Amino acid sequence: MKGQTQAVTAVLITGVIVGGIASAYVWGVPLIEKRQSQSELQSVESSSEQLLETIRSVSNEGSQSSSEVDFSLNNGRVEVNSEENYIDIITFSDSSNYPKGSWSLLEGSSRQGLSFGAGKYALRGEDSSGVLAVKARKGGNSLIRYRVEFRNLRTDTVSGSELRLVDLQVSGADEASGDVTVELTNKGEEVDSGDDSFTLSSGDELVRRRTVVEVDLR
Repeated sequence: MKGQTQAVTAVLITGVIVGGIASAYVWGVPLIEKRQSQSELQSVESSSEQLLETIRSVSNEGSQSSSEVDFSLNNGRVEVNSEENYIDIITFSDSSNYPKGSWSLLEGSSRQGLSFGAGKYALRGEDSSGVLAVKARKGGNSLIRYRVEFRNLRTDTVSGSELRLVDLQVSGADEASGDVTVELTNKGEEVDSGDDSFTLSSGDELVRRRTVVEVDLR
């Protein structure tokens, strides 16, 4: 009888242990995966913030100054749109709390003069030259898109008005995936005037000074 009791006790204890392990696996693994996903997303966001600040620094440090920013994106990618003057960093995460289907500004003020805003320029002294924005895709897909974008800034002086722009120009491929290094090089200033001047919606023409920053994806 004593032997039977010990056997039953052993079975019960084994059942409790197995049940505990199963519960820990069922609840623990998703939690670990969620925390890992949050950590990876935070890393991408931090690198995107670094990219914005690095472009600003390179544009202010004079011709031929250069720097680089690294991204680890797994299944994600970096895309450069020279026409709209932005760099998109695309990643995937199930842990995003960003609003879906619309852009949110993480760094910078106002949407004036942006690809997803209104107008052709913003105002120097009131708006930032560049911004960092983010958008999550609608539906079940976990795609997150960060955007580093620079826009025209109108500067009004005693002698008149002009526009300033950090001009992102891609060198080589305009897209790269996985582990990506974004190399940035200041290629100097170019001036748009005369036939190449910037035309406002009013029909007025303004001289535009562009600091060209070359973007090389490796």
